[in-house]
Amino acid sequence: TNSQQLAPTVGQSEQFEVSTIVSKWDIEGISRSNLELWKVKMEAILMFRVMGKTWSVVTWCLEEGRPGEAW
Repeated sequence: TNSQQLAPTVGQSEQFEVSTIVSKWDIEGISRSNLELWKVKMEAILMFRVMGKTWSVVTWCLEEGRPGEAW
């Protein structure tokens, strides 16, 4: 058998992304007993990541002298 890893499928890449977040933010796996808390934590992490990306675009536009493009 070929032991080389092929490109990940959609499910595998999503699983990798979640495991990366989990290791960075230390969130336990999802279960029936922690579903609501897990959803709140994941939403907070995703919002934090989006805000960070948005902020970097705004600062980049302002640094480049294009304030109209930031808004």
